[in-house]
Amino acid sequence: MVLFPTAEGNPSSKNNQLNALTDISQHILTTHTTPDEVLNLILHYALTLLALPKGVIVLFKHYTTLVQTLYTYGIQSPERAKQLLEENWEYEVTAYRENGYLAFETIPGGFTNLLAWTKEENIASALNVALWMQEQVTGMLIFLDTRPHSWTQEEIDTALLLAVQGSIALEKTLLVQEVEQRLRELEQVHARLKQFDKMKSEFIQNVSHELRTPLTIITGYVDLIADNGTASPGNENIQLDPKLTRIISAIQQQTAHLVTLVESITSLQEGQIGHIDLLPQPLLPVCLAAIQSVWQRAHRQGIQLVQELPNQLPTVALDAEYLGRALIYILDNAIKFNHDHGKVWIRAWVEGGTACIQITDEGIGIPETELERIFERFYQVDGSIRRAYGGMGLGLSVAKEIITHHKGQIWAESSGKDKGATVTVTLPVFTETIWSKL
Repeated sequence: MVLFPTAEGNPSSKNNQLNALTDISQHILTTHTTPDEVLNLILHYALTLLALPKGVIVLFKHYTTLVQTLYTYGIQSPERAKQLLEENWEYEVTAYRENGYLAFETIPGGFTNLLAWTKEENIASALNVALWMQEQVTGMLIFLDTRPHSWTQEEIDTALLLAVQGSIALEKTLLVQEVEQRLRELEQVHARLKQFDKMKSEFIQNVSHELRTPLTIITGYVDLIADNGTASPGNENIQLDPKLTRIISAIQQQTAHLVTLVESITSLQEGQIGHIDLLPQPLLPVCLAAIQSVWQRAHRQGIQLVQELPNQLPTVALDAEYLGRALIYILDNAIKFNHDHGKVWIRAWVEGGTACIQITDEGIGIPETELERIFERFYQVDGSIRRAYGGMGLGLSVAKEIITHHKGQIWAESSGKDKGATVTVTLPVFTETIWSKL
């Protein structure tokens, strides 16, 4: 038996008994231990308080007549006690539901299966009280005496109170144990997810690296052929057949599409890692570089890029590579979802301490209900299998992550279907105060 401190005072004294009962209740309710130790604690205190030589505390398995946990004190044959409890459990539960206890001054002759055992154990009387959890009788606390005992109402009330406090402590301990088990399971799941995330990151990095090199070579040669850059020994450009020109153009377009996908996936991964180095830099060169990066793509699609940029824009704390990539993704979307021979406007201005960049197209537009969702990863307004536009729905989500890292904001506006869309980016103008917060 696990040893616990005994209740102070003489149990025969009513005042001391009440004080001891209060101390016991408080100790039981504040004990953070295992369910087995709580049961042992309850039995020890109960027998000490009522000055009885023998006792049993038992917990049954949920919704069964099988004993889950059994502790005894002063009992020579616990296994036989367990068997008898399982045999008589249904009868006792019915009695408990009526008044919560069973009191026997002497063991009734009707319990023939108990008589032999009680005689062997020198048991003459018993007081059984129920243990309740979630409004179900799930166990019992049994007080046993070696002589006939006329159980007083005070003893019954004390036993019932001990059973109530014990039930609360036991339920709390089981709940804590379950929560701890769930936390351990969550920690294991979290560890596995971190491992999977690491594997995913490594996979993306490896695939991106393996794809970039051949795509760069293919893109270079295709662009060279498309621009009639292959020269004869006499330095005369080769004139391509018109049919071959269309084929080369298709290859060029699809290669560019593959490059964009690889960059999107890589950027999404890098955005998750968050390696963005913010330094005070002029904003205008970043905007011009982004426009230059998409100019050829827009030209192939017949889209006109209209620059409405001032001669000078303020300094912003930025990462030129990442911010440029974010603007490229926004411009790519404006080009891709535009109508043939449409226009894309790139504007920039300053309002107070905020630099604003705005990209507007004449394309298919965005339903009002989708304006927030277009910044979710892998989300596309046209998500059907046969959607008319390519892509993975990564560009704007990556752009938003990058802008957020720059302490900026991004949002979209549209008047509806076929009425174009406008994406606005705002960034705080560099100041020493802003710099100290980064």
